[in-house]
Amino acid sequence: LAVPSETAGLWKSWFRVDTLNEIAESNDNNNADGYLSTIWLPLPPVTIETISYNQSTQSLQLTWTYPDVPSVNGFKIYRSANPYGPFNILEGTAQPSDRAYSGTATEPKSFYRIRAEKTWQ
Repeated sequence: LAVPSETAGLWKSWFRVDTLNEIAESNDNNNADGYLSTIWLPLPPVTIETISYNQSTQSLQLTWTYPDVPSVNGFKIYRSANPYGPFNILEGTAQPSDRAYSGTATEPKSFYRIRAEKTWQ
């Protein structure tokens, strides 16, 4: 399950543990019933450091910085002809240790967005 930063916020998870004493336990005094509040924090934003473009080869190089977050599984790179979108994902995903993307840019102008991705298993 991939969780984007837009889903950050307060979530309530409901649970019930043997409130009717239907399960034999070593301690029947620790039963609970109710909800548990979980706060999902957004992932930090990606900071694009450099954008390099070679006009003769139409090659593009993006580099970025990102804090070492162990649970980040990689980065998705998006491109659009409009700064407000819609953005389309580029092929492939940068690995967690990657801080660069190389590709081609054939459009007269392009806007890029890079997002960290966290996948729950």
